[in-house]
Amino acid sequence: MFNYYVSKSTLMVKINELYRTVKKGKKVFSVEIMPLLSGSSLEDYDSLINPLQSSACQYLSVTQPASSAPKGGTAIICQYLKRKFDVEAMPHITGGNKTPQELENKIQELSYLGIENILALRGDEQQQSPITRSGVEIVGQLSSLRLGKYLKREVTPSSCYNFSLAIACYLEGHPATTKEKCWNDFKLKVETGADFALTQTFFIEEKYQEFQTWAEKNNIGIPIIPGIFIPRTPKDFVFLQGNRIGATLPSKLLSIGDRFANSPESFRAAIDEYMVTFTQNVLEYAEGVHFYSLNDTCRVAKIMEALK
Repeated sequence: MFNYYVSKSTLMVKINELYRTVKKGKKVFSVEIMPLLSGSSLEDYDSLINPLQSSACQYLSVTQPASSAPKGGTAIICQYLKRKFDVEAMPHITGGNKTPQELENKIQELSYLGIENILALRGDEQQQSPITRSGVEIVGQLSSLRLGKYLKREVTPSSCYNFSLAIACYLEGHPATTKEKCWNDFKLKVETGADFALTQTFFIEEKYQEFQTWAEKNNIGIPIIPGIFIPRTPKDFVFLQGNRIGATLPSKLLSIGDRFANSPESFRAAIDEYMVTFTQNVLEYAEGVHFYSLNDTCRVAKIMEALK
């Protein structure tokens, strides 16, 4: 069953506290899922969550699709999963193309829904949008909201919406900018009030160690949780190395694609074995890992089982 440290009747999980209170020697496993295509029902998400119920998964995150995508409902999905499965679900909130008032209104909706955790993202730039806000600006506004500082009023600390605030980080830098700028922006977000971070996917464990060393030198003490992507086909290698992710792939991983290019089942089996070993190595340095499932939760559940 989902492994929590509170009873179902009082389920209020701040994910940053989960990392701090986890028992010594234990790790926190979490999974990202994506909204289904428009026309789906909330019950359709049951088949995504059922494979995870007997796994080590301790919370979920739900992505925020682009406004042009035929899918939506991130916040409502989170509320449904929390109520039906007693699993904490954290919505992704993109603010790069929202005005400060639009972002504030979205956060207000989350407070009404009882959402305890938020992952704040800038999001991909929209070509037709006149609004472009940085990730640092977004985190700054959200941190102010937690202090009760709204755009047109202030509320007392006792009535503040005190959500846990997560951010993303790029170990190798975002392809659209430089590693130095990404790391400096990350530092500013932490200083502004971020509680923990999820990394973009990576496949060389030394990249994570390098980032951790840099964070320690810069007095950054928040949990930095590795994001784990499990390739589905050799075509994913092209995507991972492209201008959306920009990950460096080791030759040993790429060779799996060469060997099993014509055998999908053998490719997946070899990748799963590789990723179990890779994740075990990363867990030597991290409080947990966050799996980017692409809604293949059965596969992620099997990998988590292997990590036990």
